[in-house]
Amino acid sequence: MIAALRAAPPKSGKPYLGRRALVIEGDAKSRALCVERLERLGFEVVEAVGGVDALRAARLETPDVILLDTELHDVPGVELIRWLCADPALARVPIAVVVASARRRSAPSAIAAGVRAVLEKPFTAADIDDAIAEALPLPDPASP
Repeated sequence: MIAALRAAPPKSGKPYLGRRALVIEGDAKSRALCVERLERLGFEVVEAVGGVDALRAARLETPDVILLDTELHDVPGVELIRWLCADPALARVPIAVVVASARRRSAPSAIAAGVRAVLEKPFTAADIDDAIAEALPLPDPASP
């Protein structure tokens, strides 16, 4: 199921205001934490529970960044990463993966498939910030 696009209210201090994130997470509690944090950073957030819905949402919404759990109920996360990277419209979208600490060994194959950042469960809001900053760095305000 694809959740409706939710826009974060415009406020100062939202470094990613106007950007769109796709959160692909089967666990409702983890998904809610990710969505809440990304909205606080200024993202408009699209949610997907499984890989098939995620691919559809990514094609419809063209996110600026994807946060993807590697343990989905319908599609292996690494396979979904390959599908996303093979799609010309999505190939440049940075991906951060969420891995369970017990499944840490899946991170290298995800990175080889095109991932820019790894977020290990259990995670905090600060961990989400770090993973997003690694996957989608903000421009340096001092740069012309």
